[in-house]
Amino acid sequence: MKNSTFHVLICKAKPELLKHFARISKNLTRRQRDRIMKVVGGAA
Repeated sequence: MKNSTFHVLICKAKPELLKHFARISKNLTRRQRDRIMKVVGGAA
């Protein structure tokens, strides 16, 4: 199964960019936001 464009971009993104995305995105649930922050090493 081919990865989605979103998945590929997220995997290649810098941690700072992912933290910023997690903070400002209105489409993420609290659980998704916490998981992203945990993976990139930021505080939720």
